[in-house]
Amino acid sequence: MISHPVQRRVQEVNRRVRRATLIYVVATSLLCVLSVALLVGLTDFLLRFEDPGIRLINSGLVLAVAIWSFYRFLWPGWWYRLSDLQVAQWIEQRFPQVQDRLSSGLAFVSQSEQDEALGSVDLRRAVVAQATEDLKSLDLERCVDASRSRRAAVMAGLVCLLVVILALIDPASSRLAARRLAQPWQSAPWPRRNELVFIDPPERLAVGADFEAVLVDLRGDLPETVQIQYWLEDTTEAEIQTNSMQSLNDRMVHRRENVQRSFRYRASGGDDTTMEWRQLQVVQTPQVDQLRLRLFPPDYTAWPDEPSGENVVALQGTTIALSGRLDRPVAAVDLRVMGHETQEDRTYRTRVSQDGMTFALPADHSQPWVVEDSGRYWLEVTDLQGLRGIGGGPWNLRVVPDAPPVVTLEKPGTNTFVTASAVVPIKATVKDDLAIQAIAVRWQRGDQPDVEPQTFPLYQGPDPLPVSPGGNLLTASELGDTQSIDTAWDLSSIADLAPGTWIELQMVATDYKPQVGFSSIRRLAIISDEELEERLAARQAYLLGQLREVLRMQQDTRARVQSLEIEFEEIGTVDHQDVDQLQSAELNQRQVGRKLDDPADGVAAQVTAVLDELETNRVDHPETMRRMTELLSIIDRITQQHLPEIQRQMLHGLRLARTAVRSETADEETPPDIDSLRQSVAAVGDQQDQVIEILEALLGDLSQWDNYRRFAREISRIRREQQTLTDQTDQLRLDTLGQRPEDLLPQQKAALRRQAQRQTELARRLDKMFSRMEEMRSELAETEPLAAEMLADALHLARQAAISGQMHQSGRQIEANQVGQAVDTQRRVESDLSELIDVLANRREQELDRRLQGLDQADDEIDGLRQDLGSLLAQLDQAQQIADPEARHRELQRLAPQAESLAEQTERLGRRLQRLQAEPTARLLNHAASEMRRSAEAGDQGLAAESLQQAQQADQTLQAAEQQLQADRQQAAQDLFQEMMDRLEQQIKALVSRQEGLLQRTIQIPSPPDDQELDLTDAERASIRDLAGAQQKLSDETAGLAAATVQSRVFAEGLRGAATEMQYAAQSLLREDASEVTQRHQRQAMTRLLALVQALQQEPPTTDATADPDQTDDDESEPMSEDLLQRLAELKLLRLLQIEVNRQTAELAESIDGQGPEVEAALRRLEELAIEQGRLADFVLEMSQELFQRPSDFPEGTPE
Repeated sequence: MISHPVQRRVQEVNRRVRRATLIYVVATSLLCVLSVALLVGLTDFLLRFEDPGIRLINSGLVLAVAIWSFYRFLWPGWWYRLSDLQVAQWIEQRFPQVQDRLSSGLAFVSQSEQDEALGSVDLRRAVVAQATEDLKSLDLERCVDASRSRRAAVMAGLVCLLVVILALIDPASSRLAARRLAQPWQSAPWPRRNELVFIDPPERLAVGADFEAVLVDLRGDLPETVQIQYWLEDTTEAEIQTNSMQSLNDRMVHRRENVQRSFRYRASGGDDTTMEWRQLQVVQTPQVDQLRLRLFPPDYTAWPDEPSGENVVALQGTTIALSGRLDRPVAAVDLRVMGHETQEDRTYRTRVSQDGMTFALPADHSQPWVVEDSGRYWLEVTDLQGLRGIGGGPWNLRVVPDAPPVVTLEKPGTNTFVTASAVVPIKATVKDDLAIQAIAVRWQRGDQPDVEPQTFPLYQGPDPLPVSPGGNLLTASELGDTQSIDTAWDLSSIADLAPGTWIELQMVATDYKPQVGFSSIRRLAIISDEELEERLAARQAYLLGQLREVLRMQQDTRARVQSLEIEFEEIGTVDHQDVDQLQSAELNQRQVGRKLDDPADGVAAQVTAVLDELETNRVDHPETMRRMTELLSIIDRITQQHLPEIQRQMLHGLRLARTAVRSETADEETPPDIDSLRQSVAAVGDQQDQVIEILEALLGDLSQWDNYRRFAREISRIRREQQTLTDQTDQLRLDTLGQRPEDLLPQQKAALRRQAQRQTELARRLDKMFSRMEEMRSELAETEPLAAEMLADALHLARQAAISGQMHQSGRQIEANQVGQAVDTQRRVESDLSELIDVLANRREQELDRRLQGLDQADDEIDGLRQDLGSLLAQLDQAQQIADPEARHRELQRLAPQAESLAEQTERLGRRLQRLQAEPTARLLNHAASEMRRSAEAGDQGLAAESLQQAQQADQTLQAAEQQLQADRQQAAQDLFQEMMDRLEQQIKALVSRQEGLLQRTIQIPSPPDDQELDLTDAERASIRDLAGAQQKLSDETAGLAAATVQSRVFAEGLRGAATEMQYAAQSLLREDASEVTQRHQRQAMTRLLALVQALQQEPPTTDATADPDQTDDDESEPMSEDLLQRLAELKLLRLLQIEVNRQTAELAESIDGQGPEVEAALRRLEELAIEQGRLADFVLEMSQELFQRPSDFPEGTPE
């Protein structure tokens, strides 16, 4: 019977549901079973279960999962059925718009149309037709969700594919896994993955040797952990030792050191646990009976060879020779050395005798044993059967390294500023543990970076070192070598060293190894003289500021101590606040001390640095040197005398105060010692007052001096700007030469106006400077007449030269295009400014000269006062002879005003002398003035005898004042002469330092072999030319100083002689001759300069042992006159010069035999010495004649 379309469509959906259900249950069951079976099989493959129970459990697990899957999925799914009506109802649920028409139509289709009991046929047909139409519009495929079935099927397929892949990759393992899973009761073991074997396992081992086991796996990768077991000889199985082996480069290794007994061993790891035991037999190898070592130090040490014990201590680089005897014959003996630092195992094959009993490794071996690193060494022997083992050792080897020299450069300091003519001190210490071969200075100019650094040696040791019979490490460690370098480097020998450049220098030291040691690099910045002046001014200003700060701190500390003094005096008790205040004062006082003498940045250190900078740069500032030296002396006196006493008294007072507080707090019966505390605090106050007084006087003097220096610096700055302005004006002259003002271009007119404006501005600054100088002169007129007169001299010079007017005039000339005349005017201004600077710079000499002139004038005035007083005495004597009392009274009253007038003149002179620092004479004059006034008062009262007596006493006092003034004048003359001599000595010392530097550079030039020319490089020739230029420059400067030394012809002669020797040396250097002859000229120049320095130095007075002990010291303390001091200095110099002439004459007399250029040069030099000898004789004759003409100027006791 043909079914209705509605039925067919519903049945078709029913079949699809059935098919999807069957696919899902079958795939899910297969997925569960295969997944568990695959997991169990893989676990069995990886873990290799050998226990039958575990295998049964695994198989049972798979079976249980299969049964569960059957009953859970396969059986219910197979019997799962749906009727067509259920399917139709499911479709209606899926498509709600169909309502129940599909199930109703399916029911009507299955019924007969003739059954009238079921209702109207047409209605049924209509329902069926509607259901048919509804089915046509519905997508019935959407009714069945087959996604779950597809996912289950895909997952089951993937598991099946994985199983197939694993079976294809390893069919044998797959079959074995399936068989082990299907038949767990049968024996089907897995094949082993590990097969462990030892590589080259030894069967015999030397006693004391190290056993090393190396293990590999023949089947591939080693297991992660492998155990090695040792079964020592004569031990039980329970005493088997187990150790873990270490992995190394795809191998397992284990090392057992210092083996002493035989043993068996095996390894286990992974699934290989059945290795058989292996036997190792430990046997005794031949041993060293006797070992001898001998050390051969490196050749550069010059040490002899020496024997050594087995534990060796040797210098690095030492060659060790060894030899020895064995107790049994051997095939070979190797020396093994292991270094601590390098961890390098070095082997040296020794020479074995034919009988195999002795061996040796000599020092001349093809592969000698040269030690470089500390460590251990031992002897490895190989017996006749080929067994290797330790035959001796191990022994210690300590290698002492030969360190390079250590160079410590103390001077110059970091970032030193110097001028191009400075003499830079070089002070260093070089230490080496053995010996120093050479020390040099390496330097390079900053403006010549492409030029190789230059060097000049400072020290050269013997080459080679002399043989030291007792030299070894012990003596070297005790002595070593230390060289102290203290020299100076004359920068004036470097050509074209302009301000703004810099020099980097470094000390380099070499030992005999050779090794090089370097100091830190120091930079010398080259500055101009003007910049140096500014630096010195800034440092001096800083010093003044530091001193003001010290004074402020000292005054503050004094105020605190004074407060305590008052409290202790008035109250008489001590409390904790007083102790705290005293302790605070003590801490502040320590700060004062540190501020003054701190070695790093104290005032004393700053002053020393200024003095060093002055000396280094050869600055001609005797006034500054004297001031700084006096300042250093005063600071030393404060820190050595006053501050320690203050500190001692303060600590003593602090202890007393604390004791007093404790006694008052504890209510002790013994009263506190307040009196001792009061005395201690009062002593502190007295010392502090003295320190304050010294600092105030020092600051006042230094501040005034700084003002003078400020004037000199400002005028020096104006002079520099004037020089620049003059050069610019001279350049403008070339641009406007031959043109009238109206023909100039606008740019030229503007340039002239700008230049004229600069000149006018410079003149305005100078006028302002003169105004300040005039103000200071007015302020100092009463208190410091000498300083005021010095300023007056400077101002007088400026007005007389019309410096400011000339500057204004040159400005007008520039603007009028009279440039040539303007340049001439500007050059005159430069010269006048230089002269003005000299007046201000030589303030000390100016003041001393003024003082000497003032004392000379005062001497004349005292002589006049004595003459007037003598006339008054004669008149008083005549008045006393008058018989008439009234007439005598009237005469005395007439003479009284004269006495009063003389007293006023004497007082004025005394005040002036006090300002001239002649206090003893001033006091005598004041005393004489008082006696004159008493004479006038007695005469006014008619007391003739008393008036005459007082006048006579005044005359005696004036006579004493005149004698004292003579002593003051001689002292002033001596001070002036000493100031000039100090300046000259400072200049000569600078020449000595420079000449010494040139001599050292000449000595460093290599000398040629006999009868051969010196083969020099271009750089060496350039260096010699620079050296010759520096020597010629020094000769010219020395000759110039001789021409300027007009106060002493003898000293000028000494300088000329030194300049002549320098001239000879310069000429020789120009000929590239640095031989001993050239060096002799340089040494002779130094000898003459040193003779000048020695003659300028004052010798302390000597005591005559035969003198009368009762004789007073008045004559001995009387200062020598200026002429006598100069003559004594000249006599000393003449003696030294005569000695030098005698020496040179004797040397030349030995070299005039024969002929040749050298003989001719010696003869010419003898002629020059003869001329010099004549001049010396003339000087002696002149001084002898002067001595006989003025014997009074040479007191008794004058040295012969």
